[in-house]
Amino acid sequence: MAVPQVEGQSEVDARALLATAGLTPEIKYQDVPTNDLNIGKVITQGTDAGTLVDPGFIIRLTIGRAATVTP
Repeated sequence: MAVPQVEGQSEVDARALLATAGLTPEIKYQDVPTNDLNIGKVITQGTDAGTLVDPGFIIRLTIGRAATVTP
């Protein structure tokens, strides 16, 4: 099966696309500025879209999250 393109998708949508494809997401979060458009979205995916993999293959995703600001 081919890995779907999930970069730029919301975390929820990316998880759903991977589940539909029979793939397993492994999520890592990366702090981004609080006004960044990538908050809650896939910044990178570890396996390129279109790559053929076996069912259950783990796809590593990096999701943007708002950086915590300490006063």
